[in-house]
Amino acid sequence: IFCGRFSDKVKRFPTILEALRIARKSNPEIHLYVMGGDLALQEEGVVNLGALPWLEVREIYKKYSFQINASFYEGCSLSMAEGVFLGNTINLASPVGGNLNQLIADQTGFYFKDAQDLAQYMIELSDNQDKFERMQNEINASKLIPSWEEVVSRTFKLYDSLV
Repeated sequence: IFCGRFSDKVKRFPTILEALRIARKSNPEIHLYVMGGDLALQEEGVVNLGALPWLEVREIYKKYSFQINASFYEGCSLSMAEGVFLGNTINLASPVGGNLNQLIADQTGFYFKDAQDLAQYMIELSDNQDKFERMQNEINASKLIPSWEEVVSRTFKLYDSLV
């Protein structure tokens, strides 16, 4: 799944589309679901979900195997966080910005540099059910979501370090 406007050049949607084309040569069952977006894209293997209400978004993330974030520079991707926290979704992301703090490489997802890398991960995750299940278990076990007590503790530590 990809969540965002594919007309936004920062999101690098053409890279995702190129990776999909490569991956589908190896496994034609791979599809890309686009949530959000500003236009309907007509492409073999692409399913446009369009803009959805929040309650549906929560359920959508639970249905898909992995999520793609190819941004050139994502400060802190809300869609990536939603995918991990709401849907236990494995992430395939560019190694930039906030992505570096939201993904544990080879445990909760993979970093990719180009379309070929991304296609390889798409194929690997779709063909290797054991690896896919192990990674989903890693997401559950990683405790990426801190407790409120930990958030408060970290906030106070930051505050104390600034004073």
